[in-house]
Amino acid sequence: MTTRRKALLLVGIVALLIAVLWLWRRQTPSMSRQQPSSEQVATGAGAPNLARTAASVEQPASQPTPAASAPAPTQKPSVELKRTFETLNHRPIEFYGCAVDQFGVAVSGADVTGSVIHNTGTASGRRLAHTTTDANGYFEFRALEGQSLGINLKKSGYEFNPRKTLFWYSYFEADHKRHQPDPRNPVVFTLWKKQETEPLVHYDKVWRFPANAGPVRINLVTGRIGGSDADLVVTISRTPLQMRYGEQGFAWTAIVDVEGGGLIRAGQRDYYNVAPESGYVPRFEITQDAQNTRDVQDEKTKWTWREDFSDTFFVSSGNGKHFARVALRIRPNSDRKEGDNESLIAAEVWLNPNRSRNLEFDPSKVIATPR
Repeated sequence: MTTRRKALLLVGIVALLIAVLWLWRRQTPSMSRQQPSSEQVATGAGAPNLARTAASVEQPASQPTPAASAPAPTQKPSVELKRTFETLNHRPIEFYGCAVDQFGVAVSGADVTGSVIHNTGTASGRRLAHTTTDANGYFEFRALEGQSLGINLKKSGYEFNPRKTLFWYSYFEADHKRHQPDPRNPVVFTLWKKQETEPLVHYDKVWRFPANAGPVRINLVTGRIGGSDADLVVTISRTPLQMRYGEQGFAWTAIVDVEGGGLIRAGQRDYYNVAPESGYVPRFEITQDAQNTRDVQDEKTKWTWREDFSDTFFVSSGNGKHFARVALRIRPNSDRKEGDNESLIAAEVWLNPNRSRNLEFDPSKVIATPR
């Protein structure tokens, strides 16, 4: 082979190698876009691109891919988990109770309903059980299963307040919250035996007045303010006196005085049908310290400021002539628009004007009050 032919052959081989290398470089990017690396497969990277590529090739753009529309599989609880939940939460229920009236006399023949809440992990709901109290007011529930039991009693001529009547049996509750049944020590429920009702004054009123109005004198019998024959005298003060609409965090004080008597906070009771015989004090005071809203926003302190005060009181006034129950609300800033700067007192009143402590209410015997 001549030197010229060898040179031409070498040039041809080099040209062929260059062409192969050029074609390989053009194909490599497209293949890398179509196939994820082993690292991408392990981490899930690149999967969305693959899904879009497959959807554009195999299906019309207007139809969702089967993978996107298929619901996620539902994992059912294991047999062991259901057995554990049922063991801890679906417990045998026994309950022993006794019904008496406000005088401690047994209430026989009362209808008793037990409301059992059950939750086994796979099924939940409520079942009702029924019984009646015997001659001694005694009743019991046995052979029930669930997580809790609620008790309700009913008898004509009696009133029952179903407060604190839920009893827990589930081991998901703390030890001190689980009920421990004892037939020798039944739970006592009080039903209020209705007495002969007496005529009462009853109304629900709101009084608004300027923040600097001074003491507000309220006649509980008539529901009027400003007269000389007041039962309650409420004094509200706040700092500052003039403030922006909707301002919070200011300091305020309210003082409630009773002329010719006193008041007692009623607290949480099942019944409010009789005013106490004694224990009244002539004054009650509420004080709210100022609180910086910026400190609360900066999480330097917790927000404890309150914009009003609400509570129920028994009131004796008129030197023992009037006994009442008063649901009282005091709000030192009750502006309805910018610049009002007014305060508010609201009260719902049940009052017996005949020196009787009986406050059992019959709407048909309300004493009309002047408007």
